[in-house]
Amino acid sequence: MIASSSLSQSDCGNVAALLGAVGDPLWQATLVERRSALYNGLGRLIAADAWVWMSGRLDDAAGGAGRVIAQLDDGWRSDVEREAMLRFLPHPVFSMRIPGLVAAAAAATGGANGYCDAQEELRPPFFIEQAWRKVGYDHALCSLVLLGEELFSGVQYHRRLGRPPFSRRDQDLVNIMFRQVTWLHRESSRPTGSEVLSRLTRRERQVLFLLLQGQARRQVALSLQLSEHTITDYIKRIYRKLEVTTRAALLAKFSHLRQHCAG
Repeated sequence: MIASSSLSQSDCGNVAALLGAVGDPLWQATLVERRSALYNGLGRLIAADAWVWMSGRLDDAAGGAGRVIAQLDDGWRSDVEREAMLRFLPHPVFSMRIPGLVAAAAAATGGANGYCDAQEELRPPFFIEQAWRKVGYDHALCSLVLLGEELFSGVQYHRRLGRPPFSRRDQDLVNIMFRQVTWLHRESSRPTGSEVLSRLTRRERQVLFLLLQGQARRQVALSLQLSEHTITDYIKRIYRKLEVTTRAALLAKFSHLRQHCAG
């Protein structure tokens, strides 16, 4: 583990305890559950209010921008707050900067994997920060790693308005964990149904289950007493999070659940 003058003996002990707990072989947990437990535990160590982790691929078809293929997050006060914060992650303006950041990081480390933790470079565009403040969040702490030539993994911790900025000690704790615990970036084999559904908000799951029952968009809107336009937005988010582009693909992905959703 990387040593840092900003970390105390107590910090090192807390990190060791956290790794021991989430890595306990007697805990029958999935990779997603262990990853969430570690990010939540790390969030408590740095007194963060919320966090989001994303892994993605550099998409040549989109000019090298980052395309998210997996995501976890926690700490939000409500689904509304969560959606307002995550709608900008990753925003095209910001994701277009990822290839340059990870390439520079890889060159600096001289290896296939590169790390970027320069907070000024990872800072999102001003208009995104302004949008976050409207939701009630101010400070952010980020860390990014390049996995080979195409994949990247990044974590971002947030604090609400009125709280102090993250310290150098907080940054060192996140960077050390993010660099040294390599299984944090590992792809799980095939996501279980619960892991897939955990990517969705409560309202998105409601929309999904009604779609699996065979309801049309207008019927879903009537069932939930929402506008058809709002349901369309929810369906777009569901498609994006579940990595499908058509209703047929969505139904095929959950064919094993459809019999339980019927009726």
